[in-house]
Amino acid sequence: MSAVAPRRPTVAPRRRTVAAVVAALTVGFLLAAGIVWQTSRATLQYSAENPGNSWSTGAVELTDNAAGTALFVPSVNVRPDDPATGCITVNYRGTVAAAVRLYVGPGALTGTLGRYVDLTVEQGSASAGSGPSCAGFTPSSTIWHGTVADFAATHSNFAHGAGTWAPTGATQSEGYRFTVHVVDDNRAQNASATVTFTWEAQAALS
Repeated sequence: MSAVAPRRPTVAPRRRTVAAVVAALTVGFLLAAGIVWQTSRATLQYSAENPGNSWSTGAVELTDNAAGTALFVPSVNVRPDDPATGCITVNYRGTVAAAVRLYVGPGALTGTLGRYVDLTVEQGSASAGSGPSCAGFTPSSTIWHGTVADFAATHSNFAHGAGTWAPTGATQSEGYRFTVHVVDDNRAQNASATVTFTWEAQAALS
């Protein structure tokens, strides 16, 4: 009886199995794509109306208790040892939440003395009085300490304004105290300056 030669195992069935799995995945994707395409052609529709839409705007409004007069009465021959203080109360009468900022607009500072006048601005309680009378004012924060010229250069518009007051829409007020004095510098002699401070309110964006 002759010996039967051993047979080597073949890997062909395994290759066929792998090929079949890949084909199945490919067909599956093609089939899914065909289903989505058919679904996208459906013509079922439904619509609903939402009538009566209308809008109205709120308002922002600022007033102060200075009645259009200067915070500091014009004076001459001021000295480095002669500081001055003035207070003002700003009132918000808007109907929406807003941010209020303090600044010196372009061209609102004239003269050369501004670089030699130290300015401190404090924000605080509403009962700030008016002009040199600051009776009842209680500061909550100092929003500026530096020269008038530097304030004008740093805070020149609303976007770069000083202060943190954010009235919520009801009638609210905030007090500000300004303290100024001329620095002890010979270059401050025979000079003058005029400045206009602006408070601006802008509605807060939601």
